[in-house]
Amino acid sequence: MVNIYWLRPKVGDALWLFFLLNAFMKYVAGDEWLLVADGRPVSDLDIGAMLFCTEETVKAWREKLESAGLLRSELLPDRDALGHECRKFHVVNLGFGAATPNPTLGSTAVH
Repeated sequence: MVNIYWLRPKVGDALWLFFLLNAFMKYVAGDEWLLVADGRPVSDLDIGAMLFCTEETVKAWREKLESAGLLRSELLPDRDALGHECRKFHVVNLGFGAATPNPTLGSTAVH
C-alpha cells in the first residue's frame, strides 16, 4: 500500500496533478495501476489549462510523480489537433495491497 502523504516532501506541488488525474480514473479494487480517462490521449497543454499552469510545470510534475512511483505515462504516436504530444496515464492504486480498507476520516477518531 502506498502512503502518498509520506511522499509529499518528494513530490511537492505535483500532488495537484496526481489528484487531478485521480478524478478521471476508473477504480478497480484489484488493480495496482488505474487507467486515467479510459486511456484517451491527454496533452500537457490540456492538463495545464485545468490546473492553471504551464506545459513545462505539468511536465516537471509528471516526472516527479513517475520517479516517486505514483504515475506511469506512455507517449502516444498521435498528436492532438494543435500538434502537441499526448500521453496515456495510469495512477497507482493507493489502496492496492491493503489488508483492510482505510476508515473514513473521523469515523474511528479518538478525541
